Amino acid sequence: MATVRRKYGRILTVVLLLLWGWVGTAAGQTGSGIGQPASGETVAGIVEVRGTAVHPDFLRYELAFAQAGSSEWIVFAEGDQPVIGGVLAVWDTTVGG
Repeated sequence: MATVRRKYGRILTVVLLLLWGWVGTAAGQTGSGIGQPASGETVAGIVEVRGTAVHPDFLRYELAFAQAGSSEWIVFAEGDQPVIGGVLAVWDTTVGG
């Protein structure tokens, strides 16, 4: 899980959600996760979210964020192909949220 700050100073948490046809292991147990932006890094504008999204029963992944202290998650990207050490999404932090 990576925590990032939008240009407005709000702290957001970005999480990689791997979705497969049945309940599986947590993302951390599959080697999947977000490599960039780094946890706690301040970002603004257009941001490349890089990392890995793989699982033996891979179906798709979603990237979502929530403002600090909020339990409401907003999905901003998804993919239907595994990614290993690449771009998971390009996130425009000025849109939504």
